[in-house]
Amino acid sequence: MNPVHGTLVHEMIHMFDYCKHKMDFRNIRHLACTEIRAANIAHCSYLAGLMHGSVSLVALKQQHAECVADRATWAVSMVRKLSYAEARNIVESVFTRCYNDLEPIGRRIKPRSNDAELALSEGVQLGYDHYL
Repeated sequence: MNPVHGTLVHEMIHMFDYCKHKMDFRNIRHLACTEIRAANIAHCSYLAGLMHGSVSLVALKQQHAECVADRATWAVSMVRKLSYAEARNIVESVFTRCYNDLEPIGRRIKPRSNDAELALSEGVQLGYDHYL
């Protein structure tokens, strides 16, 4: 996924959360959750980890989760002007539930894969058939 596509998907996850889940940007846990979801679905790919130097084949799944938590923590700390430690505590308080929520795409989008096309074709199963 190129940087423009990644940014658009990231922001569309925030838009989806605001519209569908009635996200309240004043609620810091809501903010942390949407940042976790956006980082999980649109960022923190294996390729990005290789380029960043933070990926090994030994603990790939844990490294992905750490990438998501770190990116969400950074975003929450910037938006709310909190220390990294304060933001990390908030991210960790909602991490599991929000990390496992892949709606509306239903999967993490990997670069150079057909994940986007699969997600579109699976839309009917997820109740998004009105877009087709």
